[in-house]
Order: sequence, then C-alpha cells, then structure tokens
Amino acid sequence: MSSQTHVKGDLIHGDKVGGDKVLGDKHEHHYQPPEFPLDNLPPPNPHFTGRAERLTAIQTAFQNPQSLAAITQTIAGLGGVGKTQLALAYAHDQRDAYDLIWLLRADDPAALDGGLRQLGTALRLPVQNVDAPTARQIVLGWLNGGHKRWLLLYDNADAIKPGELRPYLPGGAGHVLITSRQTRWPRAQMVRLDVFTPEEAAGFWQKRLEMGDWGLEIGGRLAELAAELGYLPLAMEQAAAYMLARGKTPGAYLRLYRQRRADLWQRQPPPDDYHATVTTTWQMAFEHARQTPGAAGLLNLCCFLAPEEIPLDAIMAHADALPAELAAVLADELARDDALAALTAYSLATREDGALTVHRLVQTVARDRMGAERAKRWAEAAMDFLAQAYNFDSYQVDTWETAGQLIPHMQAAVALAEQQKIMTRRAAYLNNEIGYYLNQYGFPAEARPYYEQSLAIRQKLLGPDHPDTALSLNNMGGLLQAMGRLEEARP
Repeated sequence: MSSQTHVKGDLIHGDKVGGDKVLGDKHEHHYQPPEFPLDNLPPPNPHFTGRAERLTAIQTAFQNPQSLAAITQTIAGLGGVGKTQLALAYAHDQRDAYDLIWLLRADDPAALDGGLRQLGTALRLPVQNVDAPTARQIVLGWLNGGHKRWLLLYDNADAIKPGELRPYLPGGAGHVLITSRQTRWPRAQMVRLDVFTPEEAAGFWQKRLEMGDWGLEIGGRLAELAAELGYLPLAMEQAAAYMLARGKTPGAYLRLYRQRRADLWQRQPPPDDYHATVTTTWQMAFEHARQTPGAAGLLNLCCFLAPEEIPLDAIMAHADALPAELAAVLADELARDDALAALTAYSLATREDGALTVHRLVQTVARDRMGAERAKRWAEAAMDFLAQAYNFDSYQVDTWETAGQLIPHMQAAVALAEQQKIMTRRAAYLNNEIGYYLNQYGFPAEARPYYEQSLAIRQKLLGPDHPDTALSLNNMGGLLQAMGRLEEARP
C-alpha cells in the first residue's frame, strides 16, 4: 500500500496518522490517540474447555519475529465445533501480548466495513464523514503503519470467499485470526478444529454443569450423552443449557433426545456463545451442496451409512446400484471432483485416504430435512449399494478385509431402515449377512438380533415356506445350538 491515502481533499500521511496529526489542505486536525490496550472482546467464556494443543499451535505460529507482514491463520472446521470460542480464548489468553485486539464480523463486506469503521472510531481516526472504502483504507493504513501490536479476529467468514476478504485484511506486521467453515484459504496457515475428545467432553460437562466430582452413574450417563451427540460442542452446550433450565438429569435428557429429538431441538434457542442451533448451523452448507450436481445426493447417501470411513472407492465402483442422477456424477471425474469439493469446502464432510467422514449430527439433521419419502428413497439406495458391494466369503481370505470395512455401514443402514419401518428383501438380506459375519467371527450374541430381524422380515414378506425364510430359520437354529440355547429354537 502507498504511504499516502487521499481522503476527499485532505492528505493523510501514513506515518503521521498513528502519531501526531492529520494534515489537510486548509488546516491541521490534531490526532489524539486512544488509551491502549484497546479491545472490543466479549467477556471470557467461563465454560471454555480443553483445546490446549490448538491454542499452543496458534501461539507458536504467530511467534515469528522475522515476519514483516501480517501473519494470518484460519481456524477451519464444521459448524458448531467451537471455532469462535477457540479464537476468543486465544485472544483473552494473550491479552498482554497486544496493544489492540478487535473482533470483526466477517459475514459479508457490509459487516466488515461497519466493523472497520467502528475500529477507526475507537482509534479516533477521521472515518465518520467518509465513504466505506475510504474509511477502510484509513484504518488499514493505521494498522500497516506498525504503531502498535495488534490482533484482528475475522469471525464467521463462511459466506465470503478468500479473494473477497483480501481487501479487508491489513498487510502490516500484526496478527490475523480468521474463523471459517471453508477449508481453502491459500494465504493463511490452517488450524483444523474437530469435535471434543472424550476427555474434553468430560471437562466441559464438569465446568458447565458445575457438578464437581459427579457420581459414577451420572458420569456414565454424561459420557453416553456426549457420545450420542458426537462430541459436538454446540450440541453439548444446548444439552447443558436445557438440563440446567429444566432441571433435567443427564439420563432424562438422553431419553428425551432419543425419543423426541426434533421437538427437543426446536424448543432450544441459540446458546449465548454460538451463532446458531444444531438445526440451523449447517443451513448455508446444505444450500451450497444443493447448488452442485451430485453433492446433495452423495451427502444423502452418506447419511444412511456409518459416519466414519465411508468407502468412496467402493461407492464409485458400484455406482450403478445408486440413483441415476448420482451415478452419472460419480462416473464423470470432473463432476465427481466438483461434488466432493462442495461437501468438503464447508466442512460437511472430510476426505482422507479414500474415505469420507460425515459427523453423525450432520447426518441426523440432513435426514430430518429430507421428509419421509426422500429419506426412504435414500435408505433403500444405501442398502442397494451395500448389497452389491458386500462380498464376504469365509473361504476366500481376500474378501475378509473389504467385507469387514462394510459391516459398520450395513449395521447403520439396517438400523435406520428399521426405524423407518422399511421391510424389504434387501433389508432382510443385509441383516442376515451381518448376522452371519458376526457369528463367523465369534460374536453369536451380537449376531442374534440381526438373524431375528432377517427372519421376521422374510416371514412377513415371503411366508413360512419360502426358501429364504427356511435359510433364516436354519441360521437361527445353528446359532442357538452354538450358544447352548437349543430349547429356544423353533420346530
């Protein structure tokens, strides 16, 4: 940037704005700097928990005394993982290291210009009677002048593209911390933020619920609840707020969540420290996926599989088992890349080593939004894909590993099919194959409910005399005999 910026007839010298005076055509405007340190941070979150490694990583990356330009880092991750809370925790922890810390809303250009103008006002710069671009340049010019140690937080840069944000970033020797669901920030160091670890989740419950050393029963229920919520900080904060406001125990909340999740979520406003609720936080990402052919379909498919290690290669290899509109995209490498990019760009999915991960609550919310008919269609599509891809043969060693990788997805698919009361021959087949696999590997008790479900479906659909029903009866008999429960076998 030039050291001089013209402002409606006045000439502001960049090396003077931060110190003595503003020189104009007709008179001098003496600049009275504010008292430092200066910030607009909200109060610290008393319930902030964990994230020690990420806080250390951010601090380490900013400690580069040789840098003459602003060091920029982006905290990226799924909506609801606590990106804003991490940025604010860093700012509060490092308050003594900066003269100026300023939080800016980065939702859109108008919000950014408004935030920079407020910063300029706080700095007592002449930004009140000029247009937005001019005010922006005055503030950025002050920051670039290197007068003070500063940290700018650009929060919630989700809808704005990196190129669109660049004109709002200072270039001087300071620190910039961006929070975003987007994962592509070419000129920024990336800090990927995931959900809580189980240990962090336990620490959060303890702080948030002010329970001290809770008993084993309550602690066990909280651990179960955290796992059910996928360790997502936003979901856990909503749960804690509800329990405290309604006087619910963890066990009672868990029961309500499992029985009436949608009604429960609709009654909960956004927590104080978050922008949205679980039901609304991924709205923009879902909309973005719908704009890219195949992206929404691929996400819909993944919503009826297990959340982790979703086998992308297997999906592509068996695309002919899927709805035609998704199969066409998967068959076209460029279109497939676009669809995957649309899902990963806003952190709806992550991709690593040929596998996708979709958080269990993203799956849940996406399924809830589908409606009954569309959900049934994609549940059946997932089962069609799995039935074609599954190739376990106990006598063929080379089938063991790939079959084992599909078992969690088959279990997820048949569980969701049962919830939707989908009783098809495909569902019966998958239940039978899961039971067979588990029994072969020495888990007869775990195999039993799958054999029972397969038999129930076949008896209802095919009747007692069908060969498939006879096969299920034979499998059940063999299993009960192996378990020493032959008296329970049917005649």
